[in-house]
Amino acid sequence: MIPNALKLDESVAETAAEVDRTTMPPDISAVIISASSGTIAAGVIRGLADAAVCVVVHMGYSRSEAAVRRYLSEKAGWTGAGDAATIIDEGYSYADAARMDFEPPDFACNKYYDLKAYRWWVREGQARFGKCLLWNVG
Repeated sequence: MIPNALKLDESVAETAAEVDRTTMPPDISAVIISASSGTIAAGVIRGLADAAVCVVVHMGYSRSEAAVRRYLSEKAGWTGAGDAATIIDEGYSYADAARMDFEPPDFACNKYYDLKAYRWWVREGQARFGKCLLWNVG
């Protein structure tokens, strides 16, 4: 059986390659990534290394922000400095689903990760970051 929160370097590398294969909209100011273990987020960040966008990591559950930054720095070279590298922690517990609110109109979201990030962006992130790309991990 594969353990929960398996952190594989191969997953980081393949996610970075997927970012490279993805055509990014030219008018986005930020990429929002949901994070559990941070492995997919690390891959997206690595793939965005040359992109001129802010990176917003929305934690699916509350934990040490310093530990998340260390992991993302180790796996993706993310410095986590300044507004171009933001971590959002809304205080969810590990097994919490997204709080009751609205549904995204055009795509399915996992209620433990992407939906939380989407709802945060609509409530707060859009005013701060403008037009964003939500990297749907669920």
